[in-house]
Amino acid sequence: MVNPTLKQTHAIRRGVNGFQAHMILKLHENADKGLWDECDYIYLRGRIEEELIELDAAISKKDYIGAREELADVANFCMMIHDNLVYGRFKEFRK
Repeated sequence: MVNPTLKQTHAIRRGVNGFQAHMILKLHENADKGLWDECDYIYLRGRIEEELIELDAAISKKDYIGAREELADVANFCMMIHDNLVYGRFKEFRK
């Protein structure tokens, strides 16, 4: 394993912390939609695809703010898949 330099560590933390804060903000904005613990993999995967289309549209319009919003949405759906996978909520992965 390669040990990152102090400069690299700071850059990683800065990037992750800023992105994480925006992800949390988006989750709070959508709290009325409920949690993801009962969403299946196919649904969440489909939502990622939809958000990627919205991201592409924002980028093609050079809409920095829209792209940032869509990136957080994509990441949040990835986090939801990860969370459900880690806690064994996907019937697709049960033995």
